Amino acid sequence: MMRDIAAIEVSVLVDELRDTFATAYYKNFYELEENRFLLTISKERKEHAINIRLLKTINETEYKETAERASEFALTVRKKLDGCRVESIEQHAADRIVIISFSGKNELRLILEMLDKGNLLLVNKEGVIEVVYTSRSYRDRNIRRGAVYVFPKSEALKLKEIGQEDAAAISEKLKCSEQKLIVAISKHVNAGPLYLENAINNAGLDANKPASAQELGGDEVAHMINELQESLRKPEPRIYIREGEPLDFAITAIAKYESNTELKTETFESLNKLLDALYLKERSTSIDTGKVREIEELNASIGKLHAQIDELKVKGVECKSIGNKIFERMDEINRMLEQLRKIKAKDDEVGKKFGNIRIKGVNQKRKAVSVEIE
Repeated sequence: MMRDIAAIEVSVLVDELRDTFATAYYKNFYELEENRFLLTISKERKEHAINIRLLKTINETEYKETAERASEFALTVRKKLDGCRVESIEQHAADRIVIISFSGKNELRLILEMLDKGNLLLVNKEGVIEVVYTSRSYRDRNIRRGAVYVFPKSEALKLKEIGQEDAAAISEKLKCSEQKLIVAISKHVNAGPLYLENAINNAGLDANKPASAQELGGDEVAHMINELQESLRKPEPRIYIREGEPLDFAITAIAKYESNTELKTETFESLNKLLDALYLKERSTSIDTGKVREIEELNASIGKLHAQIDELKVKGVECKSIGNKIFERMDEINRMLEQLRKIKAKDDEVGKKFGNIRIKGVNQKRKAVSVEIE
């Protein structure tokens, strides 16, 4: 399973999705499996789909799936969003939270929390939670139906909006921190460990040494922030591959991967396309596994039918042989039956022979006689 999505990647995804999905109309919603959903919308008579995997991705996808049976959760979401239109897609602050706002008969926000254990909620215009995937309680907020939704607290600044003065203020705070530099700076710049480590190393600093023990001026912090902001302005999505399998992905070149000669790099024109390709194998494998199981069950049933057919073939040969014998002795059988009718055959007739036919049993109640033909 690939790592959780980073805040800086959420920002890139939201920018890409906004261009495609703003002003589109809601069409359908599916719960595919635990923590995985598909949202379909219609724009200019064309259907689009968003693959949602809590903690991992929210990307436009070409690979549209449907659930065999709608869950109660999916049915509730469908009822709420029916007839609605997408007004906007935004990232909340600097967090891994995506907000899709809908208008129509209901004004709702679909909130995707891509942090902690992940969650999906529908919140009305008063801020009250109407639908929640998983109810949870935190020290400073309750995520349950009927509660007022509260965003998680965060001190981090929105990366796009950090300026020179902000960088200088962050630098002063870092000088007093005894925490590792990567931990200390993450409280103010929420980009994700991969990107922070890369920016710190590129600035000639040590991510794992205490912040206070390093030469941290406003220029060094500004350099790191500018590098991260440049990744947002001009993302270059790529997957790093080791021995044919994805190792990691990023929206920019990561020095530790780029210098590793054992890794191959595959680039993409958008992060949406990268994530669709990255999770496509996993999704198709999941579906194929179900199909394989179905095929195996069908093959087992076919095997049983073949066994039954073989048994019937043997019985058919036996029945044909018996039928031939009956046909050959039909005259004798008719004469025997005529005599038995005259004497009203009883059990004491058992053992008697009529030519090549011997009586084995008599059932007066059923008026039946069992015989043996030589």
